[in-house]
Amino acid sequence: MRYNDSWGNFKKRALAPPRNAIESDHASRTGREIHMTKPHPHKWGPAERLIAAISGTPRWAVGTVLTGFVITAVSVTGLLLSWPGAAKDNSPRVLITSPQHFGDIGWEETLEASLTLENPLRVPVTVIGSKSSCGCLYAEATQFPLRLGPRESKQVSVTYRAWNTVSGEDMRRLYFSVRSETGEVAHVSFTFIINVQPDYWVDPEGVLEFGELRSDDSVTSTITVYNDRAKGLRVDRVVARPREALRADVSYDGALDASLISVELDPTHIPEQRRWTGEIVLHFAGPTAYDQRTVYVRALKRAEEHHGDTFGEGVGQTSYTASVKPAPRK
Repeated sequence: MRYNDSWGNFKKRALAPPRNAIESDHASRTGREIHMTKPHPHKWGPAERLIAAISGTPRWAVGTVLTGFVITAVSVTGLLLSWPGAAKDNSPRVLITSPQHFGDIGWEETLEASLTLENPLRVPVTVIGSKSSCGCLYAEATQFPLRLGPRESKQVSVTYRAWNTVSGEDMRRLYFSVRSETGEVAHVSFTFIINVQPDYWVDPEGVLEFGELRSDDSVTSTITVYNDRAKGLRVDRVVARPREALRADVSYDGALDASLISVELDPTHIPEQRRWTGEIVLHFAGPTAYDQRTVYVRALKRAEEHHGDTFGEGVGQTSYTASVKPAPRK
């Protein structure tokens, strides 16, 4: 018999054994039956019986699905094993489990800390040396070579010196060379972060406000830099930007142990009705340290207000009009 396109017949044909489906389809098309060799009966396992009983699926369909799963699992496993570097799990390496941030430190101070190096492999490795991105951070060479057994952890002491460095967050890198038993060498990096406290404070700290400017006359203000620990750190150079609007001069007051920066602002180079921002860059220098700090300059230029024949309530309106008398009535 021929199958129509109804959903019920489609399910019957999809779930029917392949032998019956082939014979029926061949007989319906040719009018003759075909004779196929009867396949060897399949022995159903307990897993197939359980899945067929729970889901109501024919046993031959359960066997086909399970066979597909097995083939897929074997293919994926072979692909993963053939991937470059997948089977090579004994390349030399160490894990550094210490935190990256080491707090605050002042200028010309020294910090000693410990890093924990862990061998995650099942074979021993040897840390043969280290180097850093800056001379201010180092690990003593007498600690190396350092042998780490399988799953073993050891500590390495490092030293940081806040000399010839700027204030703020300082980020450095420390590199360890690790060698395996076969002679292969790899490099592991560690990021070292510390906050260097400045030896001075600036007044005003971040922004120098000139407020609203109503004329084109130059205005001046002062930035004062106080030395906190009196280590001879002074402002030796000042850069004002933009130069056409800002000018700055530096002087030193020995009584206050402070640097005085005189800032002059020329409003003729500032656009009207807009918040304007410039900057003063302070360059510090001392016997053992240097630094750089930026102070922003802000101002708002308003147009001059005209009285008398002016009209309008908006700030900066300078339109004029003449008084006209109405014509007499006839």
